[in-house]
Amino acid sequence: MKPLNRHILIQLPNKKEEKQQGFYLPEDVVVKKKPHEVVKVLKIASDSKFDGILKSGDMIVVESHLITEVETDSDKHYFISENNVLAVC
Repeated sequence: MKPLNRHILIQLPNKKEEKQQGFYLPEDVVVKKKPHEVVKVLKIASDSKFDGILKSGDMIVVESHLITEVETDSDKHYFISENNVLAVC
């Protein structure tokens, strides 16, 4: 998948399996997510201001709620707009 329109194709970190809790939460309880995520750069759109600056494998900090998930036949791809990159690790 090739990102366009100033987007960056990213890989989310592997989620660690959480231990089973000793109690069940009601289905309507909202579990708070982390506000920021450190993700790995896979590909960068050629019209992005980060083209030539970031490279595949770089780690960047983004806001979790701004990550866009695109689901194809059997894969999930994650994108972030170049404007939503907060820092490079």
